[in-house]
Amino acid sequence: MKDIETKTKNFIIDNFDEDKKIWDISKIAMYNDFICGFIAAKIEKWNKRLIIWHIYVDKKYRNKGIGNKLMNSISEYAKEKGLKIIWLEVSNYNVPAIISYHKMGFKLCGLDLTLYLNTESKDEVALYMSKLID
Repeated sequence: MKDIETKTKNFIIDNFDEDKKIWDISKIAMYNDFICGFIAAKIEKWNKRLIIWHIYVDKKYRNKGIGNKLMNSISEYAKEKGLKIIWLEVSNYNVPAIISYHKMGFKLCGLDLTLYLNTESKDEVALYMSKLID
């Protein structure tokens, strides 16, 4: 799918207080005018880390490199901003995502046994993964 491209969409978030902004950047992947992927992240300035809040690829378009393209695109943004690490959280139940993140260079850096405890996902464990930015 060579004709899949990523585009940047900037959301107007100036009306929020700095600490209430959900994310600083988001990007979409498109195929034939269809949004087939989305990624959003927020900069954590104090430790020069980019936190991935969301990354989604439509089921029909998975295993075609779209998630990788989105992650590479956001990695370039992180480099431009002088950030040193990309960090994300994923449920231990989401094995396909864990495998994908590992292939993208992410490594397990922590876990939380209680993050989902008071939710419908109470049996899941939050895994934290990170990747150093070259």
